[in-house]
Amino acid sequence: MNSIERLYVKEFIVVLLTITSILSAVMGVFEIIDKLEKLTRFNPGAGLLLEYWLCVVPKYLKYLLPMAALISTLLVFGQASRYNELTAVKSFGMPVKKLFTPFIVIGLLLSLMDFVVDSYVASPGNAKANNILYRIKNKRDRFLFKTGDIWFMENPGTIVNAEIFVPEAKLFKNIKIFVFKNGRLAEMLTASDCKWERGVWVVSGLVKYDLGRLAISRPGTLKVDEIGGLKVYDDSVLLSDEMSFSELYRYSEGLKRAGYNNQKVMVDFHSKIAYPLTCMVMMLMGIVISSRLSIGSGTMSVAIAIAVGLFYWIVFAMAISLGYSAIVPAFVATWSVPAAFTTFGLYLYRKIPQ
Repeated sequence: MNSIERLYVKEFIVVLLTITSILSAVMGVFEIIDKLEKLTRFNPGAGLLLEYWLCVVPKYLKYLLPMAALISTLLVFGQASRYNELTAVKSFGMPVKKLFTPFIVIGLLLSLMDFVVDSYVASPGNAKANNILYRIKNKRDRFLFKTGDIWFMENPGTIVNAEIFVPEAKLFKNIKIFVFKNGRLAEMLTASDCKWERGVWVVSGLVKYDLGRLAISRPGTLKVDEIGGLKVYDDSVLLSDEMSFSELYRYSEGLKRAGYNNQKVMVDFHSKIAYPLTCMVMMLMGIVISSRLSIGSGTMSVAIAIAVGLFYWIVFAMAISLGYSAIVPAFVATWSVPAAFTTFGLYLYRKIPQ
């Protein structure tokens, strides 16, 4: 990398870091403001709200990074085009594509970074943020802990373990209920299915172990109230947002073994990879646009970035919706838009005049 390339790369990184840090922080504040009216009646402390903000900022970093990459590319090379810097580069005998090559590499690195942020920072942050909201509303944690399966306590004295939770069906699979009385484990119930129906949990394939009398009974199907209400996940919480790539894969495999159609989960699974590649797509589009248009002003660069970004996300969201509805396969729904934009961008990149 020569001195000219290093200069542009340094300028790009400074602009990118500035945009992503400011926008992510501001969006986190907006989310708190949006929820503040509902949360004030629970008197949350400033410490909890600050902790919640720190947890949701990585989520916005993940979503905003592609747009920030596009804006940064247009700003850097838009100014270069305005002041005829690209023309000067050509006059020195340096191919313009050689100047853009480091930015293609940066786009790939940003895609990898976005994937890592999603799986190892944003997803755990989303789970912790949702737990904070639950703690504010219910004065206790939502989970005891969560590994490949789920452990939670909705009623005092009752601990529930479920292997699989299917939110759309309000169904738990392979569930164990531990009932404590006077500080001692009194009963254990196991069931193959546990479904929320008309305000109570109905368990099927039930086996009841009475540890006090050392007796086993098989009621089969029974309505139980030990578990409590359906508050483990509220309707606004998406399981995929709380899971890393590997966790979502294990979850989808568990649904397959349980015999459930996991089309929505597979769409979310593929999106974990397809969405981060948006960084590469936006970088490529930014390079192509700035090399062909004399953008000049920062306002024009931001306007073009917003227009291109919105068009991309609208089309991408429509494809995801088709996948959720099982109109198209999950793979097609998540990969068709990035593939189409990348192909178009590479075609235009090859046409950049030298």
